[in-house]
Amino acid sequence: MDEINRLGWCLDIDDVGCDARLWDFVSWCHYMLRMPILITGWFSLTSPDPLRSLVSAIRGNALAYTPGVDLGAFHAASLAEFIKTARG
Repeated sequence: MDEINRLGWCLDIDDVGCDARLWDFVSWCHYMLRMPILITGWFSLTSPDPLRSLVSAIRGNALAYTPGVDLGAFHAASLAEFIKTARG
């Protein structure tokens, strides 16, 4: 978050879970506040399937840096590209 000033919140899916409240929050941020949805992670323990569904629900309008995992979002090839793209 320190590298990308326009971020408002940082959520750890492992801590908050991927239930309807998370979907409502992300949808609200995306559609009402026009906030970018940025996703990073390695998915060594957590299944990426709930996030795939979430990205699908917001029509792929997200930026992801998730090595080896396709979430259906714009995928940055490196962390540097992710930060540069997120900064706009």
